Amino acid sequence: MKKPSLHPFLINILSLGVFSAAIISYLEIHYLLRSALLMTLIHLLAFILHRKIVKPIRELTQVADLMTKWDSKARMPTGQNWEISRLAEFSNLMLERMRLSIERYRENRDELQLILSSIEDALWVQDTSGKIELSNPVFKRLFLLHEEEQNAYCWEVIREPGILRIIQEISTGQTPRISEVSLENVQYLISASVNKEAGKVIFIMQNIDDIKAAERMKKDFIMNVAHELRTPLTAIHGFAEVLSDETDIMRMRYLNIIKSHTERLINMVSDLEDLTKLERAPKLDIQDVNLTTFIQNIHSLYETRLAEHKLNLDIHINPPNLRASFDPYRMEQVMINLLDNALRYTKQGGIIINLHKENGQLIIEISDTGSGIEEKHLSRVFERFYTVDQSRARSRSGTGLGLAIAKHIVQSHGGNISVTSTHGKGTTFLIKLP
Repeated sequence: MKKPSLHPFLINILSLGVFSAAIISYLEIHYLLRSALLMTLIHLLAFILHRKIVKPIRELTQVADLMTKWDSKARMPTGQNWEISRLAEFSNLMLERMRLSIERYRENRDELQLILSSIEDALWVQDTSGKIELSNPVFKRLFLLHEEEQNAYCWEVIREPGILRIIQEISTGQTPRISEVSLENVQYLISASVNKEAGKVIFIMQNIDDIKAAERMKKDFIMNVAHELRTPLTAIHGFAEVLSDETDIMRMRYLNIIKSHTERLINMVSDLEDLTKLERAPKLDIQDVNLTTFIQNIHSLYETRLAEHKLNLDIHINPPNLRASFDPYRMEQVMINLLDNALRYTKQGGIIINLHKENGQLIIEISDTGSGIEEKHLSRVFERFYTVDQSRARSRSGTGLGLAIAKHIVQSHGGNISVTSTHGKGTTFLIKLP
């Protein structure tokens, strides 16, 4: 019995289905391959675009960010094959110019800071509204200006009404102004320059206390000279008038008085001439001096006077063979002036002289047990004709120039002299010579 066979139509249908499936499968594989290839090309193109465009732009953005932070060392990478390379070159050129500008700015800033810090007077700059834009260290110390107050207004920093009034008058004026003010018992001279184009005002506040003190010293000096000369001259004139009317005994007494005052005038003129020479840079005869011999010579000059006053003179030289280099004649003047001063105001006790070396300096210390000097006079004892005794009744006929001469001699040796004293207990003069 024959097997039943498929109908030819069914066979054709199956064959067509198989063929269609094969075609579809082929098309799907081809599409997938093309899709994969397309995706690969897209990724490759994206990589190329990122490398050629996005990455350089990102690097340029990073460099621009560094530029905003004033990093002048930042640079764009060069060697690109596209227009980004030109942009990188321009950017690097701009960065190099910026670096040079920053360096010049820093140099100018450092120079300005150096100039401002070297100015010993208070200096500040403010705009027309009164805001402080620049100030030097002296101004900051004077008005206690803190860093966080750099851009403060002047009236927020300066509390003195007189200074603020002057600042206001100068700022609104048309010409520079100069005025004197007082701050905490110190005299200042305020000068200002107005720059209308820049809208700035530059102020300088100069301490003129030393100038004022010099003016006072000059006036006092003239008054003291007039007083010192008037007293002996009046005495000479008066006694000379009556000399012819008196007996021989009285005549001799008056002549002695005239002689005493005349000698004082001669000594005063001599000291003034000596002081003038010292002020004109005297020529010193520097020698190697044995200090023991030097002090013994001075001691011999005062033995009689010390005995008359019943005063002791103690000398301490450490070590005993101590030597130093100075002009012995000039330094002898210093010692004589200081010892005369000590004898003049010491009634009991004595005088002590100490000599030693310390830190490469010769230290000479002369102390007495006299009446001492009040603290208010200590800063002026080296002035010409200045006397602690306001009645000017000296126990001995000093000229009032001894301490001034001593100071100039010590300073001409490159040293300094100072004084300390306790009223009623004594005085100490300290000399330091290199």
